[in-house]
Amino acid sequence: MNKRITFILVMFLLTASTGLASLTDGLVAYYPFDGNANDVSGSGNNATAYNDYEYLDGVSSEAIRLVGSGHTGLNGGHVILPFIALNEFPAFTISMWVNHQGTTSNHGGYFVSFGAALDCSGQGDRVSIGDAGFGFPDTSLIFQAGDMSAGGGGGQVDLPYPSDFAGIWNHLVLRADNGVLTGFLNGLSVGTDSYKLNSMSSVAGLGCSWFNCGGTESNRFIGMIDEVRIYNRALSGSEIEDLAGETPEPPAIEAAIDIDPDTLNLNSKGKWITCYIKLPEAYDVDDIDVDSILLEYLLQVQHSDVQDDVLMVKFDRQDVMAYIELVLEIELPADVTLMVTGELTDGTPFEGSDTIRVIDKGGKK
Repeated sequence: MNKRITFILVMFLLTASTGLASLTDGLVAYYPFDGNANDVSGSGNNATAYNDYEYLDGVSSEAIRLVGSGHTGLNGGHVILPFIALNEFPAFTISMWVNHQGTTSNHGGYFVSFGAALDCSGQGDRVSIGDAGFGFPDTSLIFQAGDMSAGGGGGQVDLPYPSDFAGIWNHLVLRADNGVLTGFLNGLSVGTDSYKLNSMSSVAGLGCSWFNCGGTESNRFIGMIDEVRIYNRALSGSEIEDLAGETPEPPAIEAAIDIDPDTLNLNSKGKWITCYIKLPEAYDVDDIDVDSILLEYLLQVQHSDVQDDVLMVKFDRQDVMAYIELVLEIELPADVTLMVTGELTDGTPFEGSDTIRVIDKGGKK
């Protein structure tokens, strides 16, 4: 195997694996809310959505929108989670994206809550993220772990409600690590507190909470929730930053892509694979950041030129053939669809694809 092919294969493996292994380690529940409330972590902790809810565009694919109701009761939109005994973990992390749009009570509402609170004779410990205050948006964000009654040993991190928090996506993390509670907003720590977590009532949900040992419920949250992850370990600061980096992107512009040659012989000795990129009329190819363009999310442009309203770019033919032969591992001859992605200079993404015929080294059609 020559050095060029080895390099392409190594780059593909690195690109495919970077950042994935650590963020699945210790994952006990993951709810992407792509049209349902299923857990895709493999742990089987599927949730159930109730009443006033719908699935809309979110941070990554879809998210769930909940519309709560009143001061007490569970008559509005909420999600019931299977109870996970967080108190049995020396450390754990809850990560979630929230688009907070309102509250149905002037006593605030919770985005996520495990356990019940108040006067539970040892069963009052809770773990929660939410808003607490008197009227939306004149409130505060809270991260709680433990018995929040006087002398109960619970910890709480308070953050004055940011002026730019409501109505947009924000990433929130509660990290509990052997008695130290830390709250994070958009990848940054917003405070710490000590906590003691004992036994917990077996109730859990999104957009809802329980009081009086579970005897009183509430679902006061109005807004959207996405990408909820629960870990049985404390994530590092860099891991939390990675999760916070999943910021919503604008929809990609659909570009017209024409790849030449239409038929690629893996035995050919040519130098280039040429790609012609044309954007919709509202956009100008002169605004494309050429350095951002990738073929199959991996191969970079080697040469470019603007011809009228079309951007012509060239990829190294040997690199493309090595990718098709070693990464795709398809049986030839075959039709292969190649994806081209990139960004405009203002960060707006574009993408498009074209299908070419690939034949084997013997040149069989």
